[in-house]
Amino acid sequence: MSARSLQYYVIGTHWASDLEFFRIETAFLHRLLDNYLTGPLDKINVTQLSTTGIKLYQLERYEARVSQMLNTQLRQLELTADDIPENTVVLAATQMRLENLVTTMMFEFQSIKKAILEIIEKSIENNKAVA
Repeated sequence: MSARSLQYYVIGTHWASDLEFFRIETAFLHRLLDNYLTGPLDKINVTQLSTTGIKLYQLERYEARVSQMLNTQLRQLELTADDIPENTVVLAATQMRLENLVTTMMFEFQSIKKAILEIIEKSIENNKAVA
């Protein structure tokens, strides 16, 4: 395995770990939404919640596609370790595409997570005001 392929593999395994953490966090965010948004919500919060929930589900589908692409790249890199010739052009192009996809996904996730936490904070404040 060339030094470049080894570097791609190490970066790819780091991204795979990031994607696993993403899956754990999205499951947690879904539970938060279920637990904290049972009280009365005003029309604005319902709209924000609906929009944000749709974005989260879309991002989960996006993550599944990125994860599949990453798994394929990692398998390809593992094959190069087994003395199967590597196609450096394809590996490099896929690695650059994955870098863009993972970076975009994580940026979008941070934005969605922030929005969800803001909605939950408003819901908690509203529930305290009602009580």
